[in-house]
Amino acid sequence: MDHRRRLLGAPRHPRSLDRRLYDPFDCLQDYFNVACRTGDEGADGLTMLLVKREFGGVTTTKMDVTGWWASGTTYITFEDTKVPVEYVVGQDGNGFRQMMVRIDPQPSARLVSLLLQILRRTLTARKLQTNLNHERWFVSVMANRHARTALEEALRYTQKRKTMGQFLIEHQAIRTKISKMTMAVESSHQMVEHMTYQMIHMDEEEQRIMLAGMSALLKVQTCQAFEMCTREASQCMGGISYVRSGQGRKLVR
Repeated sequence: MDHRRRLLGAPRHPRSLDRRLYDPFDCLQDYFNVACRTGDEGADGLTMLLVKREFGGVTTTKMDVTGWWASGTTYITFEDTKVPVEYVVGQDGNGFRQMMVRIDPQPSARLVSLLLQILRRTLTARKLQTNLNHERWFVSVMANRHARTALEEALRYTQKRKTMGQFLIEHQAIRTKISKMTMAVESSHQMVEHMTYQMIHMDEEEQRIMLAGMSALLKVQTCQAFEMCTREASQCMGGISYVRSGQGRKLVR
């Protein structure tokens, strides 16, 4: 969100928001963390704000999404919302660093200490960049697991469903799709295993230098495999893959 032209004036001048975005959380929430562009282009031009609903001009609307119907994905509209400067989180230009920090699941005392370090800008951008490798690895593992689930469901269904006197798995077109999915899943799994081994045996500095490109390629590979396997499995299973219950429920989710 770009608000450079609205942040001029006295030190206590309120900051005005006028933008629309969506949030994957509860539409009933009363507090919003918003990263705004308050400076030049690049990471140093982003600032984090804490916006309260009571500031006015904040409207939330629940969005209907596929898959997880209980999702709280929300469409948020800020219409000339005035944010006092006291609600700047940390310092101007520190928003990107706050978003990129990796917070480990440790005791609360460590968490509080880490948050204080963020606010004081004592963590460097070089240190914070290590988050990206772990984030990409996590997404890759999850994507490949879902891709394998789609393959498993397609295999189960095609081995018991018959058309024209044959099981689906006996048709050449179906066997081609199963083979294609298997190649994608197994090759992606090998890449995940390789990167996991490297992350275990490298320190954070080595990971930052050596694994950035590999983690990016891994994320692309696994997400493309996930999309392809879900699509091909849906074609193998036919209309049952569209139903939210029964044998097709996992593909729908």
